[in-house]
Amino acid sequence: MQIQVDENITLDKIKESDFDNIVKYLNDKEISDNTLIIPFPYNIEDAKWWKNHLDEFETKNKVQKGWIIRHRNAGAIGCISLNNTYGLSSHKNEIGYWLAKPFWNKGIMSKVIMKFTDYCLTDLNFDRIEAPVFHFNKRSEKVLQKSGFELEGTLRKFTKKGHQLIDVKMYSKTK
Repeated sequence: MQIQVDENITLDKIKESDFDNIVKYLNDKEISDNTLIIPFPYNIEDAKWWKNHLDEFETKNKVQKGWIIRHRNAGAIGCISLNNTYGLSSHKNEIGYWLAKPFWNKGIMSKVIMKFTDYCLTDLNFDRIEAPVFHFNKRSEKVLQKSGFELEGTLRKFTKKGHQLIDVKMYSKTK
């Protein structure tokens, strides 16, 4: 399933031809530090694992889990995915996302999140989309607020990355 965000941005399935950009852009400690599962350093084997993970999930469940954010001229510049935290039959889902640093502060991620959550709430018929954000990730909070998400509160010691327990701010958007 491809989703057209605007004249320059589409959301699409990951392809092997995306690996070079993915590795280049995810080799960024700041992106790793602000996400739960993106390792640092990031290498081609990580990109292959991610594509295989998505392909296996989508083949088994007949539903797309991850979308590459593809720029018309620059190629793969990010990703947005459904984490399926509550199972495939739930009325709600959780999103995760990242965007390459050269494309920050251009309004791209806000547009992507708005279009993607509209797709999730309308076409996929979810009633609620959640976006948990590490309490120190102010950029992500700002993007979610611009995208119509509302802060519900802070979940103390909600997640663990490495040996560190991290407070998470829970944002959501509903029908």
